[in-house]
Amino acid sequence: MTPSPTPSATSTPTPRADVRLPDGPDEPNEITLEPIADPPQDQLVLVEYAAKLARDSFYRRLGFYLDGPVSINVVNVPELPVHAAAFLREGAEISSITVNVGQATWAIETPLDRTKVVAHEYFHVVQNWLRGGTDTSDEPLFLVEGSAEYAGYLAAVDGGMLRGTELRTHLLQRLRRQRILLPALDRLLDHGPLALTGYTLAALAVERLVGLAGLDPIARYTMLVADRAPPDAFEAVFGRSLQAFYGDFAVWRRSVGI
Repeated sequence: MTPSPTPSATSTPTPRADVRLPDGPDEPNEITLEPIADPPQDQLVLVEYAAKLARDSFYRRLGFYLDGPVSINVVNVPELPVHAAAFLREGAEISSITVNVGQATWAIETPLDRTKVVAHEYFHVVQNWLRGGTDTSDEPLFLVEGSAEYAGYLAAVDGGMLRGTELRTHLLQRLRRQRILLPALDRLLDHGPLALTGYTLAALAVERLVGLAGLDPIARYTMLVADRAPPDAFEAVFGRSLQAFYGDFAVWRRSVGI
């Protein structure tokens, strides 16, 4: 299956940095589930399906699997507020994901949204693997979280839940339904009441940034930023300065009323 592209209002970036993506592994890495607090069986099935969909989607788009098993903690604890991804590298296991199916928000989400959540966390594992760690404190939040959100939607596209040509419209409609005034892209926060809506805006920014190139330049940036300052890595991969992109995106936001 050929991954569906998404429309581009900007030119597809031509990488200026010679960053080579991994040449494999070509065999699917193992995914194991660790049920915690008796999650419903149907949610275990959904999480496993979404994780394998994400794994295979990212392989088709990037050309490699991870080089070790990924463990997913499927938690049924309403008091736990977040989903998460960690980078462990303990023995053969390279990472773990926590998906809380006991959250009130999980109960009202659509299958597309639940799939996107799992794939979002799985892409964080890919980012951490490429970066060699989890420290993103110096990186633009919109690139870290927006890339994972965008990748999560691409997995849903590859699963037939959304057309690639509809992704931008879907994100715009989601923002407009929420009727929340968000700050500038470089001022988004990873906590507080605006965080999740900010992820949608960040995904939209990434979708416009990468054009038809999809996940490839995101992966290259993630590898390069391990050794360079984020603004330098950004300009090397995307062919423009980070500040120039912030300005261009702000103009576009005003033009579409978000």
